[in-house]
Amino acid sequence: MGRPKQHLVIAGKTFLEHLLTRLSTVRDRLGPLCFVGQAHDIRGRDAIFRFGGLWIVNPAPDDGPLSSIRLALAEIPAETGFLLWPVDHPLVAVSTLTALLVTIGAESGRIVAPSDGERRGHPSYFPAWAREELLSGPLDAGAKRVLQSHPDRITHVLTDDPWIRRNLNTPELLAEAEKELALSGR
Repeated sequence: MGRPKQHLVIAGKTFLEHLLTRLSTVRDRLGPLCFVGQAHDIRGRDAIFRFGGLWIVNPAPDDGPLSSIRLALAEIPAETGFLLWPVDHPLVAVSTLTALLVTIGAESGRIVAPSDGERRGHPSYFPAWAREELLSGPLDAGAKRVLQSHPDRITHVLTDDPWIRRNLNTPELLAEAEKELALSGR
């Protein structure tokens, strides 16, 4: 889309600003914050540093999202689960994030994912036991492989938040989302 996704703008803010705004509402309930990006993204790195997060450079982003997840896992204690939130899902509601954290607190040994009742969305929580599969699975399978391998270990948090499944990864989807936001007055 011409520039790193984290710097795309929707509703007057970059995707990264939307994520950080939402995370700031629950920052006291989160552990280390790891963000994976490219070496040349000084603006993103500086925003993460100001937020108190760790910026991790992915030297091979074309290897796919799992390559970034693996880099972040190296910075997270082995006994710790983590919330995986792709930057191209920047508009997930704070209420959804809060509901996920409440469920994670009650079921920290389970995968926790938001769902609209038909399909899962983002962000999702992966407990510590999922780490090995994320580290050993094929790069092209992604984190979805863990979800597919363990449907009995997933807790779905039902929500009517449309943004859990809205991957804003094309100019057309971004324009459509911007139009929806304008119509809703958000």
